[in-house]
Amino acid sequence: MRQATVIIGRLLLGFILAAPTLRAAAPAQPRLAKNKAHAQPGVRAMFDQGQALFDAGKFADALGVYESLLRRYPGHMPAQIQMAKSLYRLERIKDAQAVFAKINPKEQDLDAETSYEYGWSFYTIKAWDGALVGMQRVPPGHSLYDLANYYGAICAIKLKRFDLAEDMLDKAVVLPDKLAKSRTMYIKHVQALRLMHERAALSQERVQEKDALNATVVKKPKPHKDKDVPTIILTEGPPKHQGFQTVDHSALLKFEVDHQNVSASGVTQKSYDATVASFDFTNGVLLPLPLAAGKDPQGALRQSAVGMQFTLGAENRSSKGTEQRLLADETWQSLARQLNSDLGSKQPRSGRADVQLWGEVPLPSSLWVAMGGEYSLTYYDFVRGQRIGYRQAYAALRGKYPWGNAGIEGHLGAILGTSGQVITEINNVGISGDMEIMPKLVLGAKLAMDIYDYSGRGQDLDGPDRTATGELSATQRLPLGLKVQLTGSYQQQSNYIFRHVPSFLAVSADGRVLTGKGSVEIAPIPYVSAGLSELLTTTKWSEKNPNAADSFAVSVPDYVESFSVWAAVNLAF
Repeated sequence: MRQATVIIGRLLLGFILAAPTLRAAAPAQPRLAKNKAHAQPGVRAMFDQGQALFDAGKFADALGVYESLLRRYPGHMPAQIQMAKSLYRLERIKDAQAVFAKINPKEQDLDAETSYEYGWSFYTIKAWDGALVGMQRVPPGHSLYDLANYYGAICAIKLKRFDLAEDMLDKAVVLPDKLAKSRTMYIKHVQALRLMHERAALSQERVQEKDALNATVVKKPKPHKDKDVPTIILTEGPPKHQGFQTVDHSALLKFEVDHQNVSASGVTQKSYDATVASFDFTNGVLLPLPLAAGKDPQGALRQSAVGMQFTLGAENRSSKGTEQRLLADETWQSLARQLNSDLGSKQPRSGRADVQLWGEVPLPSSLWVAMGGEYSLTYYDFVRGQRIGYRQAYAALRGKYPWGNAGIEGHLGAILGTSGQVITEINNVGISGDMEIMPKLVLGAKLAMDIYDYSGRGQDLDGPDRTATGELSATQRLPLGLKVQLTGSYQQQSNYIFRHVPSFLAVSADGRVLTGKGSVEIAPIPYVSAGLSELLTTTKWSEKNPNAADSFAVSVPDYVESFSVWAAVNLAF
């Protein structure tokens, strides 16, 4: 017991001696707490705090955090953007625009939603430039893409950028009903404004041309009563051709598969199948001349020119059956090949050489006159003495107008048989025109007459003496290089001679031919394209010899179905 008392006494004495030290150390804890109370969060913590409030829909609280952050760090761009977005969510659009105006969207990686809000804030105060920049940055595939293109198109209209407005309206497809109706109105409005703008530009150009003539005329023109008619003058300076004639520079590799079904009186008469692989290399030269007449609607000098183009080609054709001639859908090259095939000249493998020469001169009132010629020879089996081909000369008068193009042209040509003799002469005259009625939708029309004269071995060929054709077409261009074309025609064939009707030496008939054709082409990447087409033609014959009616009905085709599919690589240079 005595020993325990001593231990307790020693403990009490140690506590008493340590008490001053404990009292001296006690104030250190309040000072530490005071230092922690004065510590401030960093920029990252403040931005994360504001973002959390923004994501929770507490836009007013988030705005306060962003404002506080920007007072400490005025150059913090993410906070600047989020501050503008918070103001936008609070429907303080003008305040949001004032903040957005400090942001350069080309330097900041704005997401689609922020780009739209940027554009809309400028749109509300009619700042069309800024609004257009924001709307154009909304990427395809986003839910706001169509809406952004709609409002962007309105901005482009205000800025008189009518081509861009048409393009953006074309992309604004999925819209609310009210905006969809307005879109149709805006498309018509843009077309009318563009026409007015072009007319005003033409009027201004006439004034400038008159001033230029008074200032620098190489050859003084004679006075003309009509001041609106431009005068042909000799000009100086770098020439630039703006007419219809062009020179191609390309290397085309093409593979095609063709199929025909031919019927007479509802019974299939024959079929034709062909697989064609071909290669064409085309090049040439265009030389502008110093003769000019005014400017085109785009302000380019309407310069005359001459051109030469040549083509070297090779073809391998594997076919089975007899090909039916389709007058409504034939070219000079296909006609030369087919007529000579009907005379027994087959061309499974062939080489081709073609040369064209032309000249084109501008006339007043947006007109162009062109004259030229073409000579083409095909050497089957690549043997020099076994050749066929065609030659033609032509003249054309064409015009470019704000609403589209129109023209009249005539051809004098001949199909050549083996050794170069003429087997068929063809004279042609045609009137054509086209106009864009909606963005990238072009309607075309054509009237033509052809007169055929068969000579030499060509007198053994089936064919008409004359055809008269009326044709309508519609061409729609779509994204990814997609082009859809529909064509319909009516053709009157006069005095068509058939030399293979059983029991008759020859039978003459007149035909009324209806033809419909649809084609689709696509060019998803540069230099590569593919397409397919379907053609249907039906003919109502009126034979001139009643005694031949029965034989004629079962031996002369009155319905043809033709299908083609192709793929090509076209290396333009």
